[in-house]
Order: sequence, then structure tokens, then C-alpha cells
Amino acid sequence: IKYWLAAAQKSHGRFANAESVGHAQNGLQLLRRLPETEEHTRQELLLLTMQGWSLAYLKGYGAPEVWPPFERARLLCDRLERTPLKFQALAGMWIYHTFLAQYQTAEEISRQVLELAERLNDRGGVAFGHLTISCVALFVGDCARTLDHAHASLAAYTPNEKDALGVLYGFHPTAL
Repeated sequence: IKYWLAAAQKSHGRFANAESVGHAQNGLQLLRRLPETEEHTRQELLLLTMQGWSLAYLKGYGAPEVWPPFERARLLCDRLERTPLKFQALAGMWIYHTFLAQYQTAEEISRQVLELAERLNDRGGVAFGHLTISCVALFVGDCARTLDHAHASLAAYTPNEKDALGVLYGFHPTAL
């Protein structure tokens, strides 16, 4: 399973997203044959988030295939204590709803990201949470809220987190 995950990650890193999806799917099929343990859940979570992001890049953020891996990953996150992968699952769900112009749902997910980040004291997650709220506010024409959350996002992140935020979520606070 770790080799399927490594192959999926390597393919994704090289923008070979069709291959990444296939490798993640092979790993997930193999996992179905094994008993469910905490390690099983962690591996499935890694494979699902990799599959979700690769599908998003391959088919488009709002493609119907993008939703199931992120929703399953979010459900799995609820079984684990303090997993940073929940941010990736929620980020995938947020971008899916945002690209479908389902702004109320996207904002609810943004609030979940912000609440989780604050509870875990994760400054990068707080920055991302404010950024997603800012984006939704921008799309619905609420300029004051857009600026408030954009400023809060910038205030929450430190320069050494720049690259990590970009890698984890595809963009970072200075993008808005």
C-alpha cells in the first residue's frame, strides 16, 4: 500500500494526474482486503486525499468525481484524533462547492476549517480558513468581509509557512 501511495504522490508531483488517480485507486482496492485498523484508516485517508486532488486537477474542481474521495476522507478524519489531513479533505470539499457556485455550503466548510485550525492552534490552517471565507465573500460581492478575512489571513500566517500552504492547499494568503 505504501508503494501505491508513493507512486500516486510521485505522479501527482509530476502533474501525471491520470496515473496518480490509478495508483491511488489500486492502493484503495488493496486496502479493502485488509482489516480496518487505525493505520488502515490513515493510509486510506492519504490515498483518498491524493486521489481527490489528482481528480480535481485532471477533471476540474467541480467535476462530480471529485466529491466522493474528499467526503469519504472527511468522514474518516472524524475517526482519528487531531489529523492535519482533515484540512486537505475540507479544502477539497470547499473548492468543489466554490466552483459549483454553492457559496453557502462553501462558507459552512470554510467555518469548519477555521474552527478546526483554531482548536488545533494551526496558524496555517487559520490563514487558510480566513482565505476561504474571504474568497466566498468576494464571490458574493461582500467587499468589506472579503477585506476583513483577507487581512486576518495575512496576519495569521508567517513567511516560513508560504511554501507549505501553497503545497497543501494549492494557494496561500498572498494569492488574494
